[in-house]
Amino acid sequence: MKKFKFSLEKVLAYRKQVEEQIKTELMDKREEHRALVEELDFLRAKYDEFKDSLGEGRMEAWKLAHWNERSLFLEELVKGQAKVVEQSRSQLMELQKKYIEARRRSMVLEKLKEKKIAQYKYEVSREIQKGLDEFATSAYARGS
Repeated sequence: MKKFKFSLEKVLAYRKQVEEQIKTELMDKREEHRALVEELDFLRAKYDEFKDSLGEGRMEAWKLAHWNERSLFLEELVKGQAKVVEQSRSQLMELQKKYIEARRRSMVLEKLKEKKIAQYKYEVSREIQKGLDEFATSAYARGS
């Protein structure tokens, strides 16, 4: 009997290649997102530290004005970074959906290939058994 050949092997290879590309993109995006979250956490910590530095007691007007400007600036930085993190999170979720879909598409063909291999093995074993039966029949017929 001829050797097993899966007719959709090239399609499966292509789908696995696409899956790997998306997986690589996803890992890069996760790393980028992690860095953005760390930067946001750093900015929030700086903002909280700055707010706590106001202290109690009297403050000269120019120091208060400077503190207020700086506080507004840090607050805007935090808000801007939070928006960037949220955009990154949504991009990450989209990429995860793409990866899941690509993985599903690959798995469909992998399962089909497994079924075809099982079917091939069954047919091979039937052919072997058929040959053995014919051999046994002919040996019996010669023996009688």
